[in-house]
Amino acid sequence: METNVVKERRDYSEFKKLDKRVREIAYRYRYAKSKMQAYEQSLKKDVYMFREVSEPSKEVRRYEKILFAVENAISFLEPEHQQVITKDYLLAEEDFWWIHCYSRSTYYRIKRKAMSEFLSFFD
Repeated sequence: METNVVKERRDYSEFKKLDKRVREIAYRYRYAKSKMQAYEQSLKKDVYMFREVSEPSKEVRRYEKILFAVENAISFLEPEHQQVITKDYLLAEEDFWWIHCYSRSTYYRIKRKAMSEFLSFFD
């Protein structure tokens, strides 16, 4: 009986670690996306105002790399895993979107696999 309790705690702890790492990547992704949107708007403004467009800065290139890495990783995931990572972390619009698609246990099983698979691209 004692070993089951320890195993459940360990599994939950592992799940939380995976979740935290995916949240960190998703935060960087959303931040980079917002910065790139602002950069693209400034480029449009420069073109509209007939200003010379300059080369992208190192910061802009770093944001491009982050966007590319995350979007590339997402593209290699299974469709169910893509959906979970995108809706839970990258968009983060609706909390219980999955309730009409999966049971709670199925959702968390898929989510664990999705997080592990997603993070495998960043190790």
